[in-house]
Amino acid sequence: MIHFFRQAGGDLFDGSPAYLDSLKSNFSADQATGLIEVQTGPQEQVFLLFANGDLAGAYRSGPEACLPISEQEASLNWSAESAPIRLLTLSDSAGRAIWLALESRPRDRLEVRGANGWTGFLDECRVKQFTGQVQALSETCDGLVLFRRGLPVLSEMVFCTSGGFESTPARLSTCLQSTIQLTVSELDPARPSGQYCKLRLGAADWSKTLLERYREMVGQRLLQTLTDDLNAIISGWRWKIRLNGSDLVDRHFFSQKELASQAYFTIFKGITDRMQVVLGSLLAGRMTRETFEMIESPEQQSLAALNLTPAALAQ
Repeated sequence: MIHFFRQAGGDLFDGSPAYLDSLKSNFSADQATGLIEVQTGPQEQVFLLFANGDLAGAYRSGPEACLPISEQEASLNWSAESAPIRLLTLSDSAGRAIWLALESRPRDRLEVRGANGWTGFLDECRVKQFTGQVQALSETCDGLVLFRRGLPVLSEMVFCTSGGFESTPARLSTCLQSTIQLTVSELDPARPSGQYCKLRLGAADWSKTLLERYREMVGQRLLQTLTDDLNAIISGWRWKIRLNGSDLVDRHFFSQKELASQAYFTIFKGITDRMQVVLGSLLAGRMTRETFEMIESPEQQSLAALNLTPAALAQ
C-alpha cells in the first residue's frame, strides 16, 4: 500500500465501503484536513483528500499517474468486502503538497545516496531551471518539495520524520540519509492543484513586491498599520493567512482555486484601498499596475485568469 509521509503513521485498520462513508463524514464534521488511503485491490489504491472538511479530490492509482474519480467511485469495485484503510490527519501545507503529488505527472524516477546526493540533485535542478514537484523517500524521512525555476519553494516544502512534520531546508538535508528514492514530476496546468499553486505563488509574489514598494515610500510604521488592520480582518474569515511585514504567509488549503481567488481578492482590495488613503488614488494605482507587471508571466497569467488584476481592484 502506497503511503504518503510514512513516518507520520496514521490510523490503520480494515473497513468496508460503508465504513469509508462514515470516515468521510467525520472529516466534514470536524472541518479537518487529511487523507484517506484505501488498498482496494492487490495493485490498486484509492485516495480521498480533504481540505478543511471539504473533499478536494478523489483518485485511483494508475500505471504512471493517479486518475481522478468521483467520490462515489471510491466505494466501488473493491476486491474484497473490506480493505486496508489508512487515515491521516494533515496540516494544510501537507495537504496541498499531497494534492499536487496526486495530480502531477511523474517524469523521472532516480536514486541518490545521502545528503551529498541530495545536494547534487539540487544543483542539477538549479542548472536546468526545473519547475515541478519532487517526492523524496528515505528510511528516516519522506518529503514533497516544489521547485520553481530551479529553486525549492520554502512555503511549499513539507517533509516528515519520526518527530513529525517540518519545513526547514537544512533539516531536510540532514534527515535524508542512506538511499533516497526520488520521483520527479511535472505539474499538470490543466488540473486544479497546479492552477491553485500558480495562483498562490503569484499572489505571494505580487503582495511582496507591492508592500515593499509601499514601505519604501511611507516607512515601516505605516506598513505595520496597514498589515495589522488587514490581519484583523483576515482572522475574522478564519483563513490561515496573514501578512508578516511585506510577506503574504498563506498556510490555508482551499479545496477550490476559486475560493482562494476570492480570499486573495479581499486581501488585495484591502491593501490597495488603504494605500489610496495614504498615497492618493493615482499614485496607489500606478504602484499596483507597475508591481503587477513585475510578476513572472506564468504567475501573472494565473492571477489574470481569475480576474485578480489592478483593473479589477480599481472598480
